[in-house]
Amino acid sequence: MALADLQHDKARQAAEQLTAQGGSAQALACDLSDAAQIALLVEQVTQRCGRLDVVVHNAAYFPLTPFAEIDRALLQRTLSVNLMAPFHLVQAALPWMRRQGGGRILVTSSVTGPKVAYPGLAHYAASKAGVNGFIRAAALELAPYGITVNGVEPGMIRTPAMANLGDASLNQAIGGAVPLGRLGSRKISPRRWCFSPRRRRGISPARRWWWTAARCCRRPNCPPPEAITSWRAAQSG
Repeated sequence: MALADLQHDKARQAAEQLTAQGGSAQALACDLSDAAQIALLVEQVTQRCGRLDVVVHNAAYFPLTPFAEIDRALLQRTLSVNLMAPFHLVQAALPWMRRQGGGRILVTSSVTGPKVAYPGLAHYAASKAGVNGFIRAAALELAPYGITVNGVEPGMIRTPAMANLGDASLNQAIGGAVPLGRLGSRKISPRRWCFSPRRRRGISPARRWWWTAARCCRRPNCPPPEAITSWRAAQSG
């Protein structure tokens, strides 16, 4: 297994934990907004491992930003990491998977965009709606090669990245907008990602999984746009 992350130290720590538990993992640095780095990443992995069975895109960029304040640079990086990177990853992996007679592509989408909207995340929602279109189209075209393409659509999961979505009060409001009244857990969410690459292929290669329990609904306690603007002003000040 190869773990690629913009934060190489964290990837290395995760690889060391997996190795200590009896697995085999290596850590690589990669900025998924850069197509050249993605091509190099796939080259490094295949040179070391000799094959490529499963590709998982689980990177995202989503700074909480009111719609009127989304500039070209923010939109470009959001689309590069969230939407363009899956294209580059799969295109780089495709020659290997075709030669091997198949493979698995798993892309992390979101309920935000395909299912619901959230204030301050128009750029993120647009990218994830595009990701779902990518999953369907790629699954259709790659199925003849034995390559399945699937997606996972988590709701709001409590991770360190939630710092992008405001302070404690805003995070509490986000959790309150979930039907269960709390954010999802990292201990539960990875289960949808864990599957056997050797398992018999299903009949729906473009299937996407999502949880209603983690769904963020537009309820009165969901923070209004002005709360987001106030938080951003406090951060910059």
